[in-house]
Amino acid sequence: KKHATSKIRIFDDLQNVNTSGFRGEALPSIASISRLRMATAAKDSKLGTRITIEGENEPNIEDFATPQGTKIEVADLFFNTPVRSKYLKRISTELQHIVKIVTIEAIRRPDVAFNLEHGERKIIDAPKSDLKTRIGVLLGNDAAKELIEIKGDSEDFQIRGFLTKPAISRRTTSGLYLHINGRPVQARNVCYSIKGAYGSLLHDGHFPLGALFIEIPKSDVDVNVHPAKTIVRIAKEEHVNKKIRVVINETLAEHALIAHVDLSGSKTSFDSITDANTKTKQRQLNNIDSFQQEFEVDF
Repeated sequence: KKHATSKIRIFDDLQNVNTSGFRGEALPSIASISRLRMATAAKDSKLGTRITIEGENEPNIEDFATPQGTKIEVADLFFNTPVRSKYLKRISTELQHIVKIVTIEAIRRPDVAFNLEHGERKIIDAPKSDLKTRIGVLLGNDAAKELIEIKGDSEDFQIRGFLTKPAISRRTTSGLYLHINGRPVQARNVCYSIKGAYGSLLHDGHFPLGALFIEIPKSDVDVNVHPAKTIVRIAKEEHVNKKIRVVINETLAEHALIAHVDLSGSKTSFDSITDANTKTKQRQLNNIDSFQQEFEVDF
């Protein structure tokens, strides 16, 4: 049902939301303009449930034998509101949005297999794996070969993930996936802190590729900034950004990318260290500056 949720029972729960979104909004929205069928079964349950909805009609709910998990099928988009289909963009544009969403979820959950097909073309084929393998599958072979592990923790801060060496970078943050307390987020200042940790090792205006998972006290993160909860506010942002820079800087130094960190300030200065093939690899990637340029679909 519209606006339904089981995540908030008391007012204070608004300040401690641990999940990534509201199915109570997403499911009724898509069901209202399509023919939707959902089959779901809890772990160790002998029988599941199937729900069938057509537009604004009342749902049909029945017991159903189905494996553990949830499967949602959506067909005939806008069958009951055809005029709204006119506002859709080109198929290639809409497909790119879908690919982006699936990629974000696939990086967040490497323990789950993801497959995305368009017609007869397989776009994403990501079997269950560890995080490093999953990032490599989604960002490409060049990135996979240059990934280095980022790991650090303290009393109120933990970071883990993988970033590319300076040889592989982009002009935008399209290949940089950030998560705070398990939630995929857009955090511009964090991206620039990551970039700052690389200093002059990166080409001007470039960012590394990869995925980072940052854990900080929940009380320091406000997730109620945007309905999609992809934009967050961090109470001690500079404190967090400084720790990110230090961990990345130390990791680059361990991989013979020499760096000197000034802990008293926000800047990181680097000695010039790049391997012989960095410039060659970078020239090959200079034209990859957005997701749209990277992903092309033939129709």
